[in-house]
Amino acid sequence: MVSLNYHLEKSNSETPYILLYKLLTLNNLISCFDKSMIDQSLVDSIEEENKLILIEEEKAREKAQNLILRFHLNDQIKYIHAKKLDILSDTKKTVMKEFGLSEIKEQNVRIRAFNISITQMLESYFEESKVSKI
Repeated sequence: MVSLNYHLEKSNSETPYILLYKLLTLNNLISCFDKSMIDQSLVDSIEEENKLILIEEEKAREKAQNLILRFHLNDQIKYIHAKKLDILSDTKKTVMKEFGLSEIKEQNVRIRAFNISITQMLESYFEESKVSKI
């Protein structure tokens, strides 16, 4: 039976790689790669990098869910942070609080799109819809 030869190499670039050279046995069956042949420090390094990648992916997903919405009332402009999955009625309460509209009934306030380039009011949004619809 012919033994399995392997070669591990890590360069200074950000892409480490493993080259595996497998030899056939006399019966033309491929020999199995024994994972214990890999240095434990390399395994630990790869596991640590995988954890960091998962953390970065989670941060990117979280960032993709965040929006900064601009609201206009008369000559005032307020920027409100919201998540795409928030319900519009909650965002409307936040906007009313920011503009100091506590004396106005919530049912008398609506959020409406506005096109700045043509200075035209567009559609109104329903309170049950998600912020991502804006």
